[in-house]
Amino acid sequence: MESKNYEIEWQGIKISIAHTHKRWGVIEHLEVRSIDPPKAPIPITDTGYRQAINRAC
Repeated sequence: MESKNYEIEWQGIKISIAHTHKRWGVIEHLEVRSIDPPKAPIPITDTGYRQAINRAC
C-alpha cells in the first residue's frame, strides 16, 4: 500500500506527515517528523519524530 505524504509548516518548522492505510493489510500507520530544521521539537514529540500504529477496521 502506498503512503500519502504531506508537508506543513508550523511556527517556522517544516513537518512531514506520512499516512499508510492498511499497511501490511492490517494496520494504519502514521509518521510525523520535523524536517527543517531536522529533529526540531514539536508539541507531540521532543525528538522531532513520532509514529502511531493502529489496528485497521
